[in-house]
Amino acid sequence: MAQARPRERIVANLTRIAELQGSAAPTLLEASEAAPTAAATFTKDMTAWQNQSFASAVATESSRGVMLPFVIGGVVAFLLLGVSLPTSLPKEMEKSSEYWRMVTGAKDDHGHGDHGHGH
Repeated sequence: MAQARPRERIVANLTRIAELQGSAAPTLLEASEAAPTAAATFTKDMTAWQNQSFASAVATESSRGVMLPFVIGGVVAFLLLGVSLPTSLPKEMEKSSEYWRMVTGAKDDHGHGDHGHGH
């Protein structure tokens, strides 16, 4: 015996329920018939975070009171580690520290950026 498709089985089961229970079950059958049309009219919600650009999502989320400390923390961390730390280090360090040259991507006198380590 061939197995019925899932939708056909659901309609058959709802019809059987309608026969057994009387008038309450046909509303389930009607809902089952209406469901595909409701799904066909789906439109994206452009205000949802996954449909927004990065800047727009950050602006929307930072307006919430619970998210503001995270946004402020991110800005402070960037300013401390990305701006303040590199500018406060001595200039001699750029010349003498191989590690700092690798971090900043600086080239040596021969134009090699990784100093021959092959990493």
